[in-house]
Amino acid sequence: MKKIVLIGTYVLLSSCFSIDESQKTFCLDNGRCITVWKSLNDVCYIIPGKYSSLNLPIRNSYIQTSNTNDVDIIWPDSSENIIVNTREEIKINDVGKDYKIEKYSQDPLRNDSMFMTFDGKYHRYKSNVSYISLHIKEFYAIDNNGKRFP
Repeated sequence: MKKIVLIGTYVLLSSCFSIDESQKTFCLDNGRCITVWKSLNDVCYIIPGKYSSLNLPIRNSYIQTSNTNDVDIIWPDSSENIIVNTREEIKINDVGKDYKIEKYSQDPLRNDSMFMTFDGKYHRYKSNVSYISLHIKEFYAIDNNGKRFP
């Protein structure tokens, strides 16, 4: 009887989490992935790699932002560092050794010269820059090749 109650409780709690929170993983052609985890309390976690746990990562770095933010994740080819470009404030929980996460705004002059080009009207990422543009509110992403991930 205890086993049935425990299984029932687990199924009930699991269904509550799946209603309250949702995760999607977006991957570039080179195999680098980002997991976006939206919760109902207007908090979104962006976790490097494929992540499917119901708990926040303990040994992995992650980004915390709102569920309405747009975030660009840039992966320089020569590095395991991730650069986060966004207009809204974000919180970086840099606890892991897997990736070092830094804000684009920490060194905009260096980052602009490395990753951006100006076409006379707009600043755009250079063609050789690997990135994913996350549109968290609508829950989709676009990669550097223009490919849209539902």
